Amino acid sequence: MVANSLAGLPAFASYFFTAVVLSAAFVTAYIHVTPHRELALIREGNAAASIEVGMALIGFSIPLASAIFHSASLVDCVIWGVVALVTQLAAYGIARLT
Repeated sequence: MVANSLAGLPAFASYFFTAVVLSAAFVTAYIHVTPHRELALIREGNAAASIEVGMALIGFSIPLASAIFHSASLVDCVIWGVVALVTQLAAYGIARLT
């Protein structure tokens, strides 16, 4: 019974690792796109900077979770995760223009 429950562990681990890598890629891209030095501000104790990065990560995690849920394969998940990453950064760029 336990072995049956753990049969999906490799798939879970691969999707989890993929989500961690995509999230790290998003945060890296996001802090390079924004005009502020968020990491320096966070290290200085600026709560607003940490909330900004955290909320952006949540905004990326929601479509990423949907990509994981609806994907047919790991490659499909990565493709839609990258689409979510680009879309989130484009939305930030559009919001910044206004």
